[in-house]
Amino acid sequence: MYGVFHLRNVLKFIIHRFNKATITRIVEKDYYQHNFYL
Repeated sequence: MYGVFHLRNVLKFIIHRFNKATITRIVEKDYYQHNFYL
């Protein structure tokens, strides 16, 4: 029970970190594209 709960928390943490990095990359790309077109 504890092992499964811990694993789920670790997965959630990894996914959260990954999503944050991906969102940051997309936003930066979007920002640079807008600046390029301006």
